[in-house]
Amino acid sequence: MQSPRTGNLPPLLLLALLSLLLYAALPSKGYHDDDMYYAMSVRAGDPRAFLLGQPHYYFWTSLGAAAYALCLRAGLPATPHGALAGLNALLGFAGLAAMYLLQRRVCGLGRAAAFLGSLFLGLGFGYWNSAVSAGKYALETVFLIPAFFLILETARRDSIPVAARCGACIGLALLSQMVDLLLFPVMLLFFLLAGGLSGGRARRLLVCLLVALSLAGAGLSAMGWFLRGHRSFGALIGWLTAYPVREFVHFHPANLLMVLAGNARAVWGIGFVKSFMLGKTGPLAFGAVAALVAAGSGALLFLAVARPARRGRCAGAAALAFAWIVVFSAFFGFYSPGQPKFYTRNLVPAAVLFGLAWEGLPAGDRLRRGCALAAVACLLLANLFGTILPQAAIGHNDDTTYARFILARTEADGVLIFPGAGESSVPLQVRYFGRREVIELLPGRRAPDALDRRIRAALAEGLPCYLVGEDRAVASYHWFKPVRERVRGVSPAAEATRRFFAGRGYALAPHARYEAAGDYRGNEIHRVSRVADPLDRGRGGMVQ
Repeated sequence: MQSPRTGNLPPLLLLALLSLLLYAALPSKGYHDDDMYYAMSVRAGDPRAFLLGQPHYYFWTSLGAAAYALCLRAGLPATPHGALAGLNALLGFAGLAAMYLLQRRVCGLGRAAAFLGSLFLGLGFGYWNSAVSAGKYALETVFLIPAFFLILETARRDSIPVAARCGACIGLALLSQMVDLLLFPVMLLFFLLAGGLSGGRARRLLVCLLVALSLAGAGLSAMGWFLRGHRSFGALIGWLTAYPVREFVHFHPANLLMVLAGNARAVWGIGFVKSFMLGKTGPLAFGAVAALVAAGSGALLFLAVARPARRGRCAGAAALAFAWIVVFSAFFGFYSPGQPKFYTRNLVPAAVLFGLAWEGLPAGDRLRRGCALAAVACLLLANLFGTILPQAAIGHNDDTTYARFILARTEADGVLIFPGAGESSVPLQVRYFGRREVIELLPGRRAPDALDRRIRAALAEGLPCYLVGEDRAVASYHWFKPVRERVRGVSPAAEATRRFFAGRGYALAPHARYEAAGDYRGNEIHRVSRVADPLDRGRGGMVQ
């Protein structure tokens, strides 16, 4: 007879193999803007170097810098971005292992149920994307997974140490994303659903809150003091609250659709939809992946009517999962509803619900068990062929292919000027991969006169200067915003360019045009020079 520890080894080895194949072997070539900021800060050896000042950036960047330094010390041929992505792949496996073991220990699930719950989490697009990128969401999820089960234990056991450990996990998650403060409303709602605040629950909730706020407050205060130079309490509070306040939006009924889409996108990757819209994927391949998504979604809905396991140690887990998903989803209706990465945290309770559903199925219920296995198979195939494999290909990401085109068509010592009105990572990739000097005409970053002086100085030094178009046809980050702007005939990039160059005495000569299919098709690179004839300034300063 196998011991419990020996019996857990095969599922853990399978999860390790999954992590190796899907995370370590298939890193994303998406290179999102935040990933580039992290990588450039790590390469500079300073967490402050290229970040925009948000508090939740510094914890991850500091850990990434340490991982990169260890790689260099060990003689590994790592890049800053590669070190961050490699660390996330390890964190991805750690999260899956924690999910499996905690489902077994806290909820008492069988090996099959715990493994399927972990598999559901690991195959979800949001989890895969966090485990293969250079961003901070894998680190956050690693703390959210034990936080879920410790909340469950805090409700069950009259133990202050358990509540303190729960607060510590939440506090560490807060260092990565302050929106995780919502875990306390989640706890409160769960306690009310599970019998109220009697029996010492109110005291344990308070202990958890104090520990979390103390840990997160100490960490964020230290980062604000040493990395940002905030020496007063008021300056520190202003720094901590400035970014979260900006993300709130006015509620609109369409936000509910965005919340539903965000939760669905955490499970199913939708990269194949955009590829089809841009003509990169044929109708047959698109239809096959869409059919897998539809079949998998139908299987999950059919499985959802199954009664989840509620006896013994499973008691309360479904209620906590329900409270978690409802609270976070309701909040995102008012707070950055179009940010898909935020919904990855809802995969944690969804994975637990999947494991509970399997555990609650009778042994003879072959239909629902077959639906559960079909849902996992569809999830694997749809995400693998529809999003994971294409996103792991270097030519899939339009930002990357356009950035490579820019680097190939401009001189190595050139100064590249971007309008800065596009929501893309192209300027960041050009700066990171090409080590080029990049100037963005984004309002609020630098005064126009200062930018003007830098461009004039570069031209005086004999450095070539290029104006690079970055108008987009389709958006993948802020959903469909540039589509609306293009339909209305408004180009943010063209408007920013016109305002800057008008009357400043520059000539723009066509240099190259990007013709590849994708977001940036039709964009042009112009060579910038000073207007030799003063009369040309009367034409608006732009000579074609």
